[in-house]
Amino acid sequence: MRRFSVLLLTLAISLTACSFADLPGTIQTGNLPAPSETPQLILPTPTAEPSPTPTESPLLAPISLPEIVELHMFSDLRGWAITPGGVLRTSDGTKTWQPLLVPLVNLSSGANSLFLDADTAYVLSTQPDGSGLLSITRDAGKTWQQRPAPFADGRMTAVGETVYVLQTLGAGAGSQPVAIQVIYNNGESFFQPFTHTPGEPEAEGSLPMSGDKTGMSFITPERGWISGSRPVDNEIYLFRTDDSGVTWRAQAILPPPDLGGFMAASQPPVFFASDPLNGVLPVDFYTQNSSEVQRAFYLTQDAGETWTPAAPLFPAVSAFAFINAQTGWLVSANQLIFTADGGLSWSRLPVSFPPNETVITMNFISATTGWLVTQSENSVTNLYQTSDGGYSWMAFQ
Repeated sequence: MRRFSVLLLTLAISLTACSFADLPGTIQTGNLPAPSETPQLILPTPTAEPSPTPTESPLLAPISLPEIVELHMFSDLRGWAITPGGVLRTSDGTKTWQPLLVPLVNLSSGANSLFLDADTAYVLSTQPDGSGLLSITRDAGKTWQQRPAPFADGRMTAVGETVYVLQTLGAGAGSQPVAIQVIYNNGESFFQPFTHTPGEPEAEGSLPMSGDKTGMSFITPERGWISGSRPVDNEIYLFRTDDSGVTWRAQAILPPPDLGGFMAASQPPVFFASDPLNGVLPVDFYTQNSSEVQRAFYLTQDAGETWTPAAPLFPAVSAFAFINAQTGWLVSANQLIFTADGGLSWSRLPVSFPPNETVITMNFISATTGWLVTQSENSVTNLYQTSDGGYSWMAFQ
């Protein structure tokens, strides 16, 4: 059991606000257009293979505050964390953590994890012979369903129970060939809609090998994006598919007004299950006019057909979290900033973290309840929780 210390944060008389007034039309009003019809990829009919018998996982002793690098909470009490040493779960609101033990998997060796809810997790790992192993739990790690996978690593994202994997096939000077894998049929079937073949010319409709791919996200089983960067002036790297990853095309994104010359790195767009027309696309800009990276948040209200940059640009953004299209938080230059109107205005919350701590990840589950993790200069991890939307925080020790 940990000791709790309450970090009392004095509320300011008024909050500093940043307006979107110089960007008319950023937030469109009225009826939203429906997404355009897209072709549906017909996945291969699963073969009738027997499901492997679930393997029970032994319980390990709870541990003290871990070195968290990612936090995924799904309720006030239950969630998951990724650490350099593996995957943990909590059932008491992050007071204690239970290490996961997945049969045949060394979680400290870089296995990839995806969390769909407080009970369901996918773990993709490499076996000693180089083959892939997919492990799935649907009871918070008590038992695991395992089967060989035709790939051994990759970054996972999901739409419902369909999981998409961005698999890196290597890297060269300014290029990164990838394959896209689909896990479906409750994790029992696999399909590869796209792969690069290094050394062969790129076909029309192919995702380019050039550029570093920062991630992938899907809004429907058909429509998705791959984000990234490449050393090209005045380009925002964003490619879109409307056929489940078989073909790709560049999506034109305009820079914020008066930015000047730039290079950019995009991150995967974030959408909301309760409101799939709305989404947020983070883009980092590198300009000659600023020594710091400036992040813009692009907004869509038409399921990613168009993206509009919201003002202002924020320097040194280390973490952000949106729970819906209206409500979000970000940490810029170690200051916590909040919007409740979809980015029409931003308020600086009266929170001051120690100057030697940097916020590395943040997770909100409602307008009031959230967590953030900081790391000090000597790599000490600190975990904080708020129950009032970020105005005050309690530190776990």
